[in-house]
Amino acid sequence: MPLNKGISEVDLLLFADELSEKAKHLSEALANALRGHAASIRWIHYNQVVLLNSSVSTLNKSLNSFQRTSLALQSAITEAIDKLDIAQSLINNNASEVIIGISNKVGACKPLSNLVDSVDIIVCSYVMDSLNVFWFGLGWATVFLVPSIIFAMRLAKNYRRMDTEDMHDDASVTRIWNLAF
Repeated sequence: MPLNKGISEVDLLLFADELSEKAKHLSEALANALRGHAASIRWIHYNQVVLLNSSVSTLNKSLNSFQRTSLALQSAITEAIDKLDIAQSLINNNASEVIIGISNKVGACKPLSNLVDSVDIIVCSYVMDSLNVFWFGLGWATVFLVPSIIFAMRLAKNYRRMDTEDMHDDASVTRIWNLAF
């Protein structure tokens, strides 16, 4: 369906007016039914056809915008394909020269690259790994140290009580015995 064509083939308001006009020449029951149908047609026009016309207008604008965008996109794609063809021919014709240039420019940095790799291995593998083991051991020592301190404090409290309560000399035992009886 072409979008520039109307939603309905007949102008619904004009048709509803014609029905109302013809209702004047009919009997009362038929005239009322015809006027009711004319009102329904007017309602359909205002609530559906008008909304559909505005939607079709918006759709036409969107399609025109899409068409302009697709034309610009098509030219961009053609341009990209042309550039890829140029790059492919450059690679096909100059590949050996490009490889030699890369070898000369990047290959000169090989000793420096080896030095960086060696420093990375020494620092990360030997120094950092041993420090990680040190911190891991220190963490576990802390985990066991705190309960050990608490346990030692409780034991010391009990030992102090034992020194004062469990002292047995004969004089104190006799005094306690005499007090009890």
